[in-house]
Amino acid sequence: RLTKIPAACTVRAFPLSAVLPQLTGSHLKRMRPSLYGTSIPYLSWFRCVSPSCSRIRTAICGCASTVKKLLLQAEKEMSFAVRNVKTNIMYTNQEKRKRGTKTMIENRNVNIITDADGKKLALINDIRFKGKRQIDWDDVKQYLEGYVGDYYEIEESAERIYIGNELPEEYTESESRKSLMGANAKAKANAATAIPELIQIASNPAYEENRKEKHNKNAKFGWYRYDVRFALPVYEENVLVRYNIFHARLLINHAENGKKYLYDILAVKKETSKP
Repeated sequence: RLTKIPAACTVRAFPLSAVLPQLTGSHLKRMRPSLYGTSIPYLSWFRCVSPSCSRIRTAICGCASTVKKLLLQAEKEMSFAVRNVKTNIMYTNQEKRKRGTKTMIENRNVNIITDADGKKLALINDIRFKGKRQIDWDDVKQYLEGYVGDYYEIEESAERIYIGNELPEEYTESESRKSLMGANAKAKANAATAIPELIQIASNPAYEENRKEKHNKNAKFGWYRYDVRFALPVYEENVLVRYNIFHARLLINHAENGKKYLYDILAVKKETSKP
């Protein structure tokens, strides 16, 4: 970059190209004051025949200014290149995580069954989130991001329910989620692995108008709540002993683009009357 300074820019009889190779390392650091308009420490070093000559001083200042501009430009380009590398690495890692999550979603072990009362439920055969004391909700959030952009149909009405960008954060960070404890919190975390099946078996829709200004766009045409049920396995010494059944409600927003989106799963609660 520095070798591209015009050859016409000279210090007395010495072309700037003869000086530039030495403007590195400690020399460049010592040159800094002159680059910012203060005294020039290298008048004698440049072998100027008349150090007090204002014309020569002006010539050297002009050269220093040129060097400064090129150095600043090079610094900007380097910073931009570093940012691009970091961004590309970040996107690459995100894509790898997303591909890994997609693979997990495709390999889910979830079935839809009908119980003795003729009601459907999603049978989750594998426990994905097993936190002994607390659930790692960041893992749940990352898992849910694998659904974004997909859609699934409610079997009863053939309505399409889309998975938008809001679901992962709302599902894992909402106040209703933070209020869940113990088995119910674990149940909501693992219900994330059965999103397609829960949408498919959703029933008993209840409509409600949007009353919050912040949802004027994403819920312009209101909210819907659907009943769903799912079952989680219970193991004792690695032996399956029973399934716990949970009831919950899907919260769906009807956006201004006419599409319906899964916004959250609420009111997760174990059915105490059944094992």
